[in-house]
Amino acid sequence: MKGVSEFLAENVEDDEKLVHIDGANFVLIVPQGDLTKTRRRGLTLRARVLNRQFECGGSQVSLTLSLGVVSRTPSPAGSSVVVKDIVDEFLRRLEAALDQAKQRGGDRPFEDPETEF
Repeated sequence: MKGVSEFLAENVEDDEKLVHIDGANFVLIVPQGDLTKTRRRGLTLRARVLNRQFECGGSQVSLTLSLGVVSRTPSPAGSSVVVKDIVDEFLRRLEAALDQAKQRGGDRPFEDPETEF
């Protein structure tokens, strides 16, 4: 897990944030990223993980990467937003998208089609 964390952190762009939320689940926050940019970043990270060997118990192993991809349209200027509500909904949607990717066989992205939340 440590090797994967370090590898992902090394592959994050300057304006992005990588957050470990639980177990083997990470969130990559892509500011100003629309669905296309977010999808592209996820697929780039997935390809990098697939093309690398990680140390596990003295052996080198290959890993796969399932991705939940969520994008949110920014709120209009001057609108009243509750950040906690947005974060809660974002994480709920992200978890659902990741579950869909895993249910479809894993090692793939699944995109939440809704961006208005």
